[in-house]
Amino acid sequence: TLIETLTDLVGCASVECIEEMEPVLLTVMQWAERVGGLPPDGLVRCLRALTVRLGRRIPCADRMLALYASISKTHHDSGGGFDGETLRAVGALATALGREFTD
Repeated sequence: TLIETLTDLVGCASVECIEEMEPVLLTVMQWAERVGGLPPDGLVRCLRALTVRLGRRIPCADRMLALYASISKTHHDSGGGFDGETLRAVGALATALGREFTD
């Protein structure tokens, strides 16, 4: 799928490409927010890959955390419990931001 391909590209892109990943992150987030509820398979994994590559350069951490909370709530309310991929994405965000995550 397109999302899986994008995730693979993000994971193996050279360091020179990292600067170009910020607008990609924003576009993928907007897509996830427009979809609402549970995003398409692989979308959270793609956001996590972008988070790992961008590190502290993440432009919208609060918005990402709100999106992950919304996805988790929808997944839980639909009887699916907690979504492991979303929890890993939150962990990647916390790791990328370090102490800023709790500030």
